Amino acid sequence: MSNTYKYINILNSRWKIFFYLFVIVLVNVVIYSGSFKNGFLPYLDDGKLIINNLLVKGFSFEGIKKIFTERVYGLYHPLTTLSWAIEYYFMGT
Repeated sequence: MSNTYKYINILNSRWKIFFYLFVIVLVNVVIYSGSFKNGFLPYLDDGKLIINNLLVKGFSFEGIKKIFTERVYGLYHPLTTLSWAIEYYFMGT
């Protein structure tokens, strides 16, 4: 019988972890839900780094090569630029 109680305790602890994780995710979604409708801010760095960036709009093998070799406005962040390029390729503007 003690094995049954251990099994029940393990299940209860797993459900507690999933419950706490769900609550954390839910709280974050509620807190940041107002920002989902916001767009880019072209007068800040979004205009230079995303909207008018030819590396983001020109997604090709040559463009990926340039993303990892060139700086954009003095900044070098190739993984971020690559993720923007992939998003722009699949989602558009």
